[in-house]
Amino acid sequence: MERQKSHQTMLCTYIGTWNSSDNLTLLQTPFTKSLRAMNKTYTIVTIAEAPFVSVDDTVNGPKFSGFCIDMLNYISKELDFEYKLYLTPDEKYGGQNLDNTWNGLVGEVYYGRADMAVAGMIINSHREEVVDFTKPYMNYGVGILMRNPNKKANPFAFLEPLDITVWGCVSAALVIVGFLIFILDRLSPYSLYGRSGGEIGYDEFDLKNSMWFAFASCMQQVSVTLNSKWGDSTPISMSGRILSAFWWFFALIITATYTANLAAFLTVTRMENPITSLDDLARQSVVVYGTIENSSLHRFFEQRKEESPYDMMWSQMNKAGVDPWVKTAENGYNRVKTEKYAFFWDAPILDYIKQTECDLMTVGKPFNLKGYGIATPQDVPYTDDLSMVILKMQEKGIIEEYRKRWFLKDSQCREEQKSDANTKADAIQLQTIGGAFYVLMMGGILAFVAVFIEHVWHKPSFYRKKRKELKGNREREWAEKLQGARNNGMIAECSSAKVFYVGLVANTIFFYHIYYTHRKFLLMSVI
Repeated sequence: MERQKSHQTMLCTYIGTWNSSDNLTLLQTPFTKSLRAMNKTYTIVTIAEAPFVSVDDTVNGPKFSGFCIDMLNYISKELDFEYKLYLTPDEKYGGQNLDNTWNGLVGEVYYGRADMAVAGMIINSHREEVVDFTKPYMNYGVGILMRNPNKKANPFAFLEPLDITVWGCVSAALVIVGFLIFILDRLSPYSLYGRSGGEIGYDEFDLKNSMWFAFASCMQQVSVTLNSKWGDSTPISMSGRILSAFWWFFALIITATYTANLAAFLTVTRMENPITSLDDLARQSVVVYGTIENSSLHRFFEQRKEESPYDMMWSQMNKAGVDPWVKTAENGYNRVKTEKYAFFWDAPILDYIKQTECDLMTVGKPFNLKGYGIATPQDVPYTDDLSMVILKMQEKGIIEEYRKRWFLKDSQCREEQKSDANTKADAIQLQTIGGAFYVLMMGGILAFVAVFIEHVWHKPSFYRKKRKELKGNREREWAEKLQGARNNGMIAECSSAKVFYVGLVANTIFFYHIYYTHRKFLLMSVI
């Protein structure tokens, strides 16, 4: 049997039989013909909120479109009725005023000004007290809309993988290493400069070339000094090579770390917003949050359970000096854009908004799951008819088709702005990479130890070599003079004894001259 409701009587229609053996046998469809038989025009109230209902002003009057309009057109064809649409004057879904009167869509239906309300209106017990609802055509939850903190493209984003302190320390290390290479080249007796005795043209690692060598090494490039005569220029002294080796190792660590973190910065969307869920929002006090005043969500928070996150949020909403409420959803969107404000509203609508407003995003998972329905006056016969068509539309996939058409439009925003699961790649801090600086410092210390050892080792051998060279030079000089005098007839042939004594006197004079001239070098070599 099928029950129909009217304002006057309860009607029963014979539609089939049932018994334990044959089960249910239908003689006719349980779908009533009340609307089809009436074939009348209904007055329907709605509210403009995309993507459920959109309104475009034309010369012929307002033109309606959207998810609810497509659904209404399908229902009207199935039940064979016409309709006239108008917008609710107060732009509200429906709530109770202070004088216990009803406003919005619910008020229009309750006071008989509309035969039904078709919009993105939720079903709740408070509204069910004065109007009836069809079966829900879509289930939804409440979402949180916030401003997207993503910044515009930064032309200097390549500097972000390392903290500014690290960049400063690397720059300082480059200058210091270049200066140390210059100093070591001057101090080391085994450098090209030291071996040449400081001659011009062998000053391979002057200050500018030392800085260039340090910079080229840091960039992992072949270093050829600016006045190089020798091609690939690297220090040839042990002290210079030790410092260079540690500098190359330091540059390797810095370059590898920078490259790895740069890849993370280029592939991970950065988000500075620490609020990623409803709990995060409830635990902070910087961002104000709220919803439409006197809406069903307003009532939801007002009737919250004690010692729940909603209780904490309700207390924060009513904090002195804070105005969390807005008049319309459009006011809420604008407030999110211009203030530190989070707006609670229906998740499907917010998902649609963030696809068209690229500076907005949703955070967290939807909560307070409920359903959308069509509101009708209480006890009218066509409420069940509307519900039956809605159920059939769901079974055929028509509702899902409309949902994809209107809610899943191609986003105007970049893919990274659509995603709510944003993370932030952290810049490398000095504490993380400080070990590389310690290694470089150790290399500098070892380089100076090496240059000291070079001087200690080089000093005796240097002066022994000098004495030997001077002695040989003087002997050759005296031999040449004696030979010249003999050739000129100035010195007669002498016996070997005379030659010996003459040589002895000459050597004595020579060594005295050597001692007197180079006494400082001799004393230093002894020391």
